Amino acid sequence: MLFYRGGNYYRGSDCVVLVYFLNFQTMGMYVSYYTLDDEQFAEIGSMNDDALYDWIEEQDEDDDAITTDIDKAWQGLSYILTGSDFSDGSLIGKALFGETVVNEDEYMAITPKESIAAIVEALDAVDIKSKIAEADFAEMNRRDIYPAIWEENDREDVTEYLLDNFSSLKEFYREAQEKHLNVLVLLG
Repeated sequence: MLFYRGGNYYRGSDCVVLVYFLNFQTMGMYVSYYTLDDEQFAEIGSMNDDALYDWIEEQDEDDDAITTDIDKAWQGLSYILTGSDFSDGSLIGKALFGETVVNEDEYMAITPKESIAAIVEALDAVDIKSKIAEADFAEMNRRDIYPAIWEENDREDVTEYLLDNFSSLKEFYREAQEKHLNVLVLLG
């Protein structure tokens, strides 16, 4: 399976999933998903920020790395699917934000590979089109749900945007399940 990130498509081998959030001044907050093998996964928690960002850059340049992103759709998807603007502890919340926080300063959370099958099942059970159709964009604006795109006159474009990103998330987690991967989430 191929995954898209930063203008490139990636394919990878048996590894562990890294979910990487990064706050860019000009681009806003987005979430990207990377994979790493079990050895890398064991090391990732002890990496300092520079080593972590170097590793991410290496993954971006590695044609064999499995990666995808859901752009800026993460908080909108969370709110539409869980009613929460951040992880509510549900399987969908875990797919987006991880299961167990291991570093609050940089927001690093992990989800063990044993939980991935249940996450895939939960993602597969979502009727995303109905959820988006039922979404109250005015309420999302009142709650400042990121990104600020919740306009009724743009509902068709927003729906397509959310559908595309949710589909990428599902495909990525299916691949993670097939490869028996763990998940690491970073928020920066």
